[in-house]
Amino acid sequence: MVESIGNFDSHASNYEQALNESLGIFGETSSYFAKYKLDILTQYIDQREIKSVLDYGSGIGSSIPFIREKFPDSEIWATDLSIKSLEILKTSYPFAQISDRLSLPEKYFDLIFVSCVFHHIPVENRSEIMNQLFCHLSSNGRLVIFEHNPYNPVTRRIVSNCEFDEGVVLINNSSLKKLILTASPKSKTKKGYCLFFPSFLSKLSYFEKFLRWLPFGGQYFVIAQNQNQK
Repeated sequence: MVESIGNFDSHASNYEQALNESLGIFGETSSYFAKYKLDILTQYIDQREIKSVLDYGSGIGSSIPFIREKFPDSEIWATDLSIKSLEILKTSYPFAQISDRLSLPEKYFDLIFVSCVFHHIPVENRSEIMNQLFCHLSSNGRLVIFEHNPYNPVTRRIVSNCEFDEGVVLINNSSLKKLILTASPKSKTKKGYCLFFPSFLSKLSYFEKFLRWLPFGGQYFVIAQNQNQK
């Protein structure tokens, strides 16, 4: 099994606090980002088509309640390298199905959600992880990946202030898309930049859909849809 940078077991009990402290000077919390990403996701995906969702690299489950809110009729699964994080997640959200990565079913998930995970994966192992993700995706399933935009100075400051981001290597939009198309050449992809405005300017978020092309957002996303791979 490929290991990610950092020992998240040691951060599991204080993960939320540590993350919020690193974000605090910018006025956001981890729950704000989690909800924000699921709001974007459902602008591109019809919830009725999704019967099973995997939160890959779920941590303690910050995204789980928002996944359930957006996909109330779907099975919700979670996996993470940190066993302690999964224990906390299971206690908080007993409806979620917990699995280690080696036991995940193949060709099963209609949606795999990966939020700010790839920059924790060693560069030399990223292709392997991407291949694994497509193995777990259903024939027309969607893989949705959010990542930090390495060209945004505010994002770089957040990463530098976060204790469990020490030693990470950020990945840009074009490199991530290349990984996706290498793993699944026939996949249809959509991409865009996001997080242009801080939470206290959330009323301006309506205009973000017109700025998806602009590479100045704090993060970006890539949505890849399998094309009937059997």
